Amino acid sequence: MKKVNLDIDLGDVKLGEGETKRKLIINVITNLIISYGQQQQGLGFDDQRKVYKVLDAFERADKEDRNEVELEDDWYDFIKKVLKDGKFNVEANRLLNKLYEMFELV
Repeated sequence: MKKVNLDIDLGDVKLGEGETKRKLIINVITNLIISYGQQQQGLGFDDQRKVYKVLDAFERADKEDRNEVELEDDWYDFIKKVLKDGKFNVEANRLLNKLYEMFELV
């Protein structure tokens, strides 16, 4: 099990009313996974299962108002694979860069 802290410094990012940093991070991770799946022209059964487990863990943390998510090792590795193999411009986007750092530093 790996614990991922969702409390990262977003700098001067302005959040809308009722929006939290945690929800923003969860939405970005969700969109990255979806984009990765599209880039791969679909995901295999194992990766599809990991997507549901990962998103469920993040949703549970949000509902329970926790800034930490517990991920199984293979779920964590899947997110790292998405960040590493996905065609995302991490250096140009500060939020993506912070997410990348977050998963490298756990």
